[in-house]
This record gives sequence, structure tokens and C-alpha cells, in this order.
Amino acid sequence: MPAKRRQREPCKECIARNRPCEGLYPECDYYRRSVPTRAALAAEEASGTKPHRYFLEQHVKKLEEKLERLTEEASSSNLSVDSRTVSKSPSPAVELPPRPFHPRPAEMTGRWWEAEYLAPSVRDYLVGITLAFADEDHLYFHYPSFIASLAEPPDSPQAPHRALLEAMYLVACYYTSIAFPSPDSPYSLVRLENHFLARARKAQNDSLAWCDRLMDNLKGSCLVTGYFIKRGRYLEGHYHQSGASRLALSCGLHQIVSPIFDPNVQPTLPPALAGQEKTILLPPPANQIELAERIMCFWGIYLRDKVASIVTGSPPALNEDQDGIIAVLPRPAVEYETDDLRPEDMESIMDVFKAAPPGASAQSALTNRRADSHFTSHIKGMALYERARTLMIMEQKAPERLNQGDVAAIHGAIKVFLENLPP
Repeated sequence: MPAKRRQREPCKECIARNRPCEGLYPECDYYRRSVPTRAALAAEEASGTKPHRYFLEQHVKKLEEKLERLTEEASSSNLSVDSRTVSKSPSPAVELPPRPFHPRPAEMTGRWWEAEYLAPSVRDYLVGITLAFADEDHLYFHYPSFIASLAEPPDSPQAPHRALLEAMYLVACYYTSIAFPSPDSPYSLVRLENHFLARARKAQNDSLAWCDRLMDNLKGSCLVTGYFIKRGRYLEGHYHQSGASRLALSCGLHQIVSPIFDPNVQPTLPPALAGQEKTILLPPPANQIELAERIMCFWGIYLRDKVASIVTGSPPALNEDQDGIIAVLPRPAVEYETDDLRPEDMESIMDVFKAAPPGASAQSALTNRRADSHFTSHIKGMALYERARTLMIMEQKAPERLNQGDVAAIHGAIKVFLENLPP
């Protein structure tokens, strides 16, 4: 029985060559007439001459050898990831990708993206792209620990949950489309964004249903929210971020008051409703790195919540006063990894809203503190902007409710922030 044919739009090849196309699937009339039939191929083999596909296979082999040679040449050249520059190839017709995008694994053939678990080489390729831009996304990974966890079986508690991995695949597809804007580029995976978005959402639902590796769920939510915002899908990003924000509060991440790991300190739990027992959603951190990941993850969620609120004009899901956010602000990652944490460097988000004492300069207020990371400066800037914006809207819509003391305080806090920005 012949393959079932269904009507669809003209194929890309016929459109490009300006040919009439009947739009039938699995092959249009042009391909049905131009591709040799099985009987023709069998007769060609029986005649003793080399079959038609032999020459096609040889041609493909030559192209693969050429691509491999060009890839090796590119790997020895100085390619910049941050500037997105691409070295020129001896042949202008060949597109060479920057470092995170090459070499492409040989397993990325056929419908590789449909596998429940991607091949390890494909997984590492996509994860590597996401990790190359992790600083831009303000997402912290302790690389030795994370890379080691990839070697664990998928169902192991030490392995990354698919809620995180599928989100990393999604973000990797996004960055390939930025590096290679043309959808026809062999390195662009923009066509797979919706596929991995659906998989990431399903994996996050599974993680919630089984309360399985919720930190990976939260990290994956940060990546998905960032993807929505970068694609201009702000309402979807705000909706997705709101759920992640409430989950972070339920896990007690907003009440981590010290960045110094102490095995004797139990995690602070959010208050339970009347008549209910407190539920532990996350086990206590096992070491300093896990504690740092929780601090960084919470403030990544906080930052995205502020961004989503500002671009959509909707109220934020996290409110410093109502939700009792007392978590310590993040420090540079190297301080956690080297145990170089000092009490005088610690501050909460409520400290950011305080102006310098009367008679003291803005710089003298923070004389003993080391410089903040760019991530922390970004958090402070967005928090101050969002609060100033709220006061401005209140002045326009309900001036009788505006407290001039709050206006003076935010003005002084912004002055302190601007004078103490890192270089």
C-alpha cells in the first residue's frame, strides 16, 4: 500500500527554485519523478555498474571530510565567544561557528531531538552552550560538581533533573539562533525551541508532582523565564516567573540569613497555616557550594520577577515587606568557593533601601565592605528602580497616600547605590 499522502504547503525546495509544487507528502511530484525508483536501483546494481547512490555516498563523504578539516582549522584559531566574532574561512561559502557551537556531535543526525534522553555527546554540546552564557543569565553553576553529576544515571538523586536539562536545551537553541540569525544555517536550532519548551514545562510539572529535585526545577524556571523575556513574550514570562517565585518562598529560600555553611543550622521554613504542620520541601544544604547555589538561585528568581513586573506593568510576585525577604544578598562566586566570606560584607535587600546616616557621605557608609559583584549590583538597581517606580505611580494616582519620608529615603538610597557601584 503506498504511503498516505496529505495536502500541505509547497515544499521549501520548490519555492526556492520557483517550481510549481503540488504540496504532497511524503514527496512532491518533482521528487517522485527525479529520484530513482527501487526497481531502477535494483536493475542498476544487477548490471554490475556502480549504483546511483554510490556516487551520492562518495559526495557526502567528501563533504564530511571537508567539514571536519575546516572544524579543526577553526578550533586552532582565536575565536571569541563574548564578542560573537567568527573567523574567516578560506572558503567564504562555509560558515564556521564560534567556540561554544563547534564541533557539532556526529550524533546530531536524523530526528535526534525526539529521544527521551539525548545522546551524551548531544546533551553535553547543548549544555556547554548554555554554560558558556550562564554569567549573562545570572545563573550560578559550580562547574566541577555539575559536570560530574551529568555522569550519574538519569534517575539518580545526584543527576540533574530533566526540568533543568530540558530548559538548558531550550536556551541553547535560543543562543544558536542569535549567533546564526538565518534559519537556514545548519548550526541554528531555532526550529526546535517550541519542542524543548514543551518538554521543559512537562518535566517541571513532573518535578513538582513528585517533589523531585526542586532546586533543579527552580533553576530551570529561571532559564525558561529568561527565554520568554528575551523573545519578547513578557506575559508568558511573568506568568511562569510568578509560579517560580511562590515555590521559592515555599522552600524558604527568602530566609537564608547567612552565606556561611553550618551543618548544625537547620533551614528556616516559611510559616505554616493555622492547624497545619510545616513541610520541608528541600533538605538542608550538604556543603558551602549547595548553600551558595540556593542563595544565587533565589536572587536570580527575584531579579527576573522585578524585570517581568516592570516590562508588563503587573505587580511583582515577590514583595520585600509582605513576604519577609531577609535573605542575604549574593557575593561573588569565588568567595563561596574559597570560603572567603566576611560578616561585614553581608547585607539584606532591606539594607539597600536605607539612605546614608545624616552627616555621613554615601561612600563612608560602606567603607569596610568589599565591592559587590555585577549580579548583586543588578539586583540592587532593579529593586531601587521598581520601588521608585511604585512611588511615582502612587503620586500620580493616589497622592494622598504618598509618604514624603519614603521618597526622601529612596532618593538617599539611590545616591548611596550610584556612588558605590563597582568599576
